[in-house]
Amino acid sequence: MKDDLHLVHEFAVNRSEAAFATLVRRHVNLVWSAARRQVNDAALAEEVTSAVFCVLAEKAGSLNRETVLAGWLVRTTRFVAVNALRREARRRQREEEAMNILLDQAAPDTAWQHIR
Repeated sequence: MKDDLHLVHEFAVNRSEAAFATLVRRHVNLVWSAARRQVNDAALAEEVTSAVFCVLAEKAGSLNRETVLAGWLVRTTRFVAVNALRREARRRQREEEAMNILLDQAAPDTAWQHIR
């Protein structure tokens, strides 16, 4: 059984899908559970988990031999989860503003109909 960093190196150098699949199988539950605790939403936790493994694929070549992959994944999960929560808050705020604009536009029409 190959250690995690050997698999990361194999993926970084050879783009081995088998090596990356093994890494995902080994760590997907850890990443998902960390994401689930942080975002408190199962669907968003799945998005965060996917994003974390995308980051791993991008940064595989820059990880050094001293890296503890499980720790790196948990830390990366935290960063990705915080960004996802910020993105969701901004989305909710934009939706709320759009709803307020629609309600403000609808209110005068209703008032004019009542006056007629």
